[in-house]
Amino acid sequence: MRRPRTALNRKRSQWEEITGNLGGRIDQIPHLKGLYESLVASTRQSLDLERQINTLQARLGEALERLDQVAAEGEKIRGRLTAALQAEYGFESPQLHDFGLKPRRLRGRRKKTPEPEAPSPPPENPA
Repeated sequence: MRRPRTALNRKRSQWEEITGNLGGRIDQIPHLKGLYESLVASTRQSLDLERQINTLQARLGEALERLDQVAAEGEKIRGRLTAALQAEYGFESPQLHDFGLKPRRLRGRRKKTPEPEAPSPPPENPA
């Protein structure tokens, strides 16, 4: 979300104070008229740009919300297609790879490995 523009607001209020107070006396100080008009224009321009930013941010929020809706809808459709492909080819079919899906691993019982016979004790030598 947008951070408050406190520094800009503070500057703009200073600009408005100077231009507001100088506006009635600018005829008495004609050599400042160019600077005065530039500051008035900057004030107006900053307000216009801030309005544009607010409008664009509102549109961005709406677009992001719509994007989330489209993404959720797409995931539902993908899930249905995945289920349909698995039903068509089978859950373990290697053909699922063609669609970017992983087939389920075949799981079976592990075969028991024969236990190794215990070594017979060596024959005793009667010596």
